[in-house]
Amino acid sequence: MAKIRKYRRRFNTRLIGKKDIYSPKQIADLFGVSRNTVLNWKKSGLHPIDRRHPLFFHGSDLSAFLTERQSARKRPLQDGEFYCLSCREARRARCETLKIDLTDNQKLVMRGACEVCGKRVNRNLSMKNPEKTIKAFANIPKEFERLKEALAAFSICAIQQ
Repeated sequence: MAKIRKYRRRFNTRLIGKKDIYSPKQIADLFGVSRNTVLNWKKSGLHPIDRRHPLFFHGSDLSAFLTERQSARKRPLQDGEFYCLSCREARRARCETLKIDLTDNQKLVMRGACEVCGKRVNRNLSMKNPEKTIKAFANIPKEFERLKEALAAFSICAIQQ
């Protein structure tokens, strides 16, 4: 029997066989949730194969339902924004707290403090295309000039390696 987790918001939809048929108990065991959670998903829009009991769900419907549900919560960030986990919104960082780390040749991590709550915010950027990364921060306020200079320095280092 699978260990039931208390709360999980993201599920690996690659575990679902698209052509398979699942009962609520099989879905619950697959994702480590309770059977009642699966029945609540039915109320939220997961359609069973037919309305009769026992209930069965098609794998492609389950995958589409979970993928749509997970993508609806995504919050795309604008240029110069970070996602604050405390505020649960896109926020700007205080310019005096910004730090930039190059984790490897392809990833840039920017860290700082949220303007509103002061908690830590992060943003991961790709250095595969340094011009695009620098362009993303081209329209930010003057306080971030040193940030743009640091991005340019990191992009030169990444190109040389």
